[in-house]
Amino acid sequence: MKTGLSLKQAVCVLVLFISGNALVVGISLTPERTTWLAILLASLFYLPVMLIYCRLLSLFPGRHLYEIITLVFGGILGKVISVLYILFSAFLCDTVMRCFAEFLQIAAMPATPEIVFLIFMFFLSVWMVKSGVDKFGQWCSIMTVIVLIAIGLTAVLGVKYMHLENMFPIGTIHYPGLFKEAFSIFCIPYAESILFMSLFKEIKPSVSPYKIFSLSLVIAMGIFVVIAFRNTLLLGVNNLKMSYYPSFYAVSIISLGDFFSRFEVLIGMIFLICNYVKITVALFSTSIGFAHLTKVDQPAKVVTPIALLVVSTSTILFSSNVEINGWLPNYEKLFVVFSVALPLIMLITAEMQVRIRRLLRVRNG
Repeated sequence: MKTGLSLKQAVCVLVLFISGNALVVGISLTPERTTWLAILLASLFYLPVMLIYCRLLSLFPGRHLYEIITLVFGGILGKVISVLYILFSAFLCDTVMRCFAEFLQIAAMPATPEIVFLIFMFFLSVWMVKSGVDKFGQWCSIMTVIVLIAIGLTAVLGVKYMHLENMFPIGTIHYPGLFKEAFSIFCIPYAESILFMSLFKEIKPSVSPYKIFSLSLVIAMGIFVVIAFRNTLLLGVNNLKMSYYPSFYAVSIISLGDFFSRFEVLIGMIFLICNYVKITVALFSTSIGFAHLTKVDQPAKVVTPIALLVVSTSTILFSSNVEINGWLPNYEKLFVVFSVALPLIMLITAEMQVRIRRLLRVRNG
C-alpha cells in the first residue's frame, strides 16, 4: 500500500543525493586549506535558493516539479520548460553514470569494459523506479546510517595518521578564489537538489518541505566539512590536487594494527550507494516528467526505454571524467539557469498569480 515518504525518509534520500560524487571525487575540484570555509559559504549561497524551492512547494502542496511548471507557465510554455528539465535531469543521470563506471573500472576492475558497469546500474535503477518511491525511501533510510557510520569510522581511525601542519599556514585568504570554489560547490552538488522536487507528490502531505531541505542542508554540510578536514589532514593540499579520487586515496593509508587495512573499500561502498541514489533520483525525475507530458499514469511504464537511452548516451557524451571536469564551467551555467533563474521566475510568477486571485475573490465577494 502506498503511504508516501516520511520526513526521515525524504531527508535521507536528499542527503544521499546531494552527497553523490563529492564523497569520493572531492567536495571541491580545486581543494585548498580553506575548503571547509568554501563549504560553509556555498551552504549560505544555497540557503535562499532552498527557500525558493520550499516556497514553491508550499504554494502547490501535493504537486511535483513538472505539475508546478505547468500550473505556473500554462500549457505551451509549461511543456517547453518541462522538456528542458527532462533533458537536464537525463543529462545529470548521464554524467553520474559515466563517473560511476569509470571509478569502478579504475579502482576495482580495470580489465572490465565500462558498459558492463553501466548495464549493471541500468538494471538496478530501473528496478528501484519500478518498485516505487516508498521502497526507495526505506532503502535510503538504512543506507544513510551505513554511510554516516563509514564516514565517522574513517575519520576516527584516521586521526593517528593526520598531520595538523597540513592545515597551516592558512595565510591571507584569497577571496576571489574562495568565492569561485564556493560557487562551484554550490552548483555541484547543492543546486542539483532542484530535481528532488520531482518526488514531492510521493511525500506525505503533513511533511513540511522547509524541514526536509533545512535538515538535509545541515547534515550534508556537516558531512562535507568532516570529509574536507579528514582528507586535508591525511594527504595535504598538494596531494589532494594531484588525486582524482582524494577520499579513496586518503583513506587507503589508514590501517588498524597489522590485520585490518584497505579501509578504502568503505569509500568505494559509499560512492556506490550515493551515486546509485543520485542516478535513481535523476531517473525518477526524467520518468516523472516524461510521464506527465505524455499523460502516462505511472512513471514506471516509461522508465525502461528512458534508462536505455541514458545508458547509450552516457558512453558517447564524454570520453572520460577528465573531459567532464573540463566541461565544468558550462555545467555550472546550466545549474544557474535550471536551479536558480527558472525557479526564481517561477516563484515570482506564482506569487503574482496568487495575489491576483485574492484580489479577484475580494472584488467578487
